[in-house]
Amino acid sequence: GLADTAKHAAFLAALNAQGLDAGTAPVATGPHSFEDGERAIGELLPSRVTAVLCSTDILALGAISGADKRGVHVPRDLSIIGIDNLPGSVPLEGFALPRSCLLLFGQEGPGLSRSAHETVTAVCSIAQFGSTRSINAGAAAAIAMHAWIRQHGDLGKDVAHGE
Repeated sequence: GLADTAKHAAFLAALNAQGLDAGTAPVATGPHSFEDGERAIGELLPSRVTAVLCSTDILALGAISGADKRGVHVPRDLSIIGIDNLPGSVPLEGFALPRSCLLLFGQEGPGLSRSAHETVTAVCSIAQFGSTRSINAGAAAAIAMHAWIRQHGDLGKDVAHGE
């Protein structure tokens, strides 16, 4: 859907903004079922991904199941970080994101499902000011990926000048 396209575009923009080659980021696409999450994580794990973006909680729950079936255990080997402005969430701006994590975004409107909320390692919120009630899911994806890249990307490398 449009929200998923916006999240993917925001993810690629966050990579590009940090000078990383978004064209080399592994991508698994397809419908949005539990089984698709299981399949997609199976496609992504061999490329040794260190962060995964799921556009829905159903995909993330499938990814968790698929990772477990492949011997990658949550949260020991892969942390699931929910992004939603829920009561009890911690500010993303001060949260130490794990290097190996799956970022899970609440759906616009309902947010994270109860089962997703119970599964995640942590839930982070994004600071908001003014009269805006919620940040667009695509913008939230860009903000969260940018936070991860700032913490774990090789920002000492001058990509623009090949150094």
